[in-house]
Amino acid sequence: MCRILALRGRGQSHWRCTARPGLVHVEPNKTGAKLRIALEGELNTLVSALTAVPARSLFLVHDKKGRPITAGSLRTRFEKAREAAGVDFQFRDLRAKAGTDASTLADAQALLGHAAATATDRYIRARLGRIVKPIGRKL
Repeated sequence: MCRILALRGRGQSHWRCTARPGLVHVEPNKTGAKLRIALEGELNTLVSALTAVPARSLFLVHDKKGRPITAGSLRTRFEKAREAAGVDFQFRDLRAKAGTDASTLADAQALLGHAAATATDRYIRARLGRIVKPIGRKL
């Protein structure tokens, strides 16, 4: 979910996220840039699964007692899932992946909540690298 929403993964104290019909409202504490992300595709499937069970709390993602998941619990769960999947990356890489997966630079900028396109350009360029053409002459 953090990759889809491009959220910073430092616990719920760093972002506020609420689901409303058709939208997820996100407000990161760092910038305060309010975003409304359409509930479509994978995100809609995920939110539907999370809300299908009887609510124990107002938190979309919570522990068995209905309390919000702490940063430590999120880290532990992420590490276990990463090991089970046999992949090696850090939680913070999910945000960059979300920006890289956006269809356009403008979409990535909006999703990441950057005020300037230059910040988004640096963010994405560092992950992908430039596309270059090979030499066109015969060897």
